[in-house]
Amino acid sequence: MADIAIVEEQVLEQASYYFKYIVAEAPEKARTILLALAEEQTFSLDKRTRRWLKRRCLLTADDQLLSPVLGEWIREDW
Repeated sequence: MADIAIVEEQVLEQASYYFKYIVAEAPEKARTILLALAEEQTFSLDKRTRRWLKRRCLLTADDQLLSPVLGEWIREDW
């Protein structure tokens, strides 16, 4: 468990360009949802946006961020 913080920090550093690309290139609605998910806000998700996010493996089956590290990156760096 002690390694989790170290690994999370490394992922945040090494995946920064990927995360930035994903968020910057997302359609406006998808970007809005990603920001809402990162901030644990309520949101309305239409079928097209859900499909876009799921195809990129960004959402769980219950419409939550698949990668909590992405949420952390959004909160810290976006």
